[in-house]
Amino acid sequence: MKRWKVRSLSLATLLALSGLWYGCQSTAMTSAKVYINQNDWTLAREQLLVAVAETPENSEAQMLLGIAEATAGNLAEAAAAFDAAEADQLRAEEASRWRRKFWVETFNVGLAALNDDSLGEAESSFKQATVLDPTGAMAYRNLGIVHERQERVEEAAAAYEMAVNIDSSDASTALQLGYLHYQNEDWERTIEWIAPRAGTAQDAGYYRVLASAYDHLEMEDKALAALQAALEIEPEDSELLSDIAGIFLRRDDYQTAVGYLERASALAPDDTVVGYNYAVSLIRVEDETTALSILEGLVAGDDSFADGWELLSQLYLRADRIKEGQEAYDKSEKLRVEQ
Repeated sequence: MKRWKVRSLSLATLLALSGLWYGCQSTAMTSAKVYINQNDWTLAREQLLVAVAETPENSEAQMLLGIAEATAGNLAEAAAAFDAAEADQLRAEEASRWRRKFWVETFNVGLAALNDDSLGEAESSFKQATVLDPTGAMAYRNLGIVHERQERVEEAAAAYEMAVNIDSSDASTALQLGYLHYQNEDWERTIEWIAPRAGTAQDAGYYRVLASAYDHLEMEDKALAALQAALEIEPEDSELLSDIAGIFLRRDDYQTAVGYLERASALAPDDTVVGYNYAVSLIRVEDETTALSILEGLVAGDDSFADGWELLSQLYLRADRIKEGQEAYDKSEKLRVEQ
């Protein structure tokens, strides 16, 4: 375990300035402060353990013991000592500052390791930070990131939940937790975490995930609402327009589908899926002339589009363009054999 060294001059000076060197005190406390002034935290810790055993209510001794334990890397013991010191209202703020100092040092080691993709070291440091201060939400959040990169999904979810339980305003972690559940195909929990927060995030991606989760649960109206909310954020997204049209196609509402697919096709004229669905919808609303034009454009851009050639052959035949219809059909059959 890493030992967290504190510069002797700054620590001794800080302790002196904070007024910790006065008043009646036990022999153990006197000795501890001498060792602290010499920057010998090993011997100071031994004396502080004696002082705390003699007078557990001594918040000064508890706070100094917390510093000594943290310096030695004993973060669970440091946390317990800081807890005892913070129970004294007169000592609480100062003890909290010392706890925070060591927490930041430990957290920053984890952050550097995470940035270097040293996941084992990062995991260890973030776990130590949660021991030193169980109320530090960011340590749990970053621990979740580490576990997610390690593909330890359940542990990542648990760490994210801890972060959100500590800081309920942390919408980004809650949304990431929802996405993690989506990857794990837990549709109900995806909705639980993302639905209340997607509006705040104003990220079309979360609405897409939410729509997909609703769709898996056959909650079509809510899926449609989520997609439309995403479209408000990204109105020029042809895929979103196509997905919304897909819901109306399932409902046999071809007229509404045509409107969305027309916009999608204009944005992505080379997208064969969009173009094909647009042509099918146009046929259903009896606009075969436009459908024919769309299909001719698709196969001109993608000569290997077998479905497009087959549908095009049907339209040629309906228009009494028999030779073109037969040629288009033959082309589609040849492509299917080759594929």
